[in-house]
Amino acid sequence: MSFPAAREIRRIFPSAVIAFWVPSGLKNLVEATGIPDEILSYDVNSGPTLTRPFRMRGRLASGEFD
Repeated sequence: MSFPAAREIRRIFPSAVIAFWVPSGLKNLVEATGIPDEILSYDVNSGPTLTRPFRMRGRLASGEFD
C-alpha cells in the first residue's frame, strides 16, 4: 500500500483506527509518516515466509480489525 493511499483513507475515515503490518526494519519509516495509529511489526528472519501469517494470527486476533 502506498502512503498517499493510506493518507486518503485517513482523510475519508478520520475516526478510524489504522494499523499497518510491516517488517521490523520499516517500522520507523512508517511511524514517521504519522498515518497509522498502530504498527504491528515482524522480524523477516523469524522463520519461513509462508508461516508468518499463522504466527501473526494471535496478534491480529486480539485486535478489532475490519
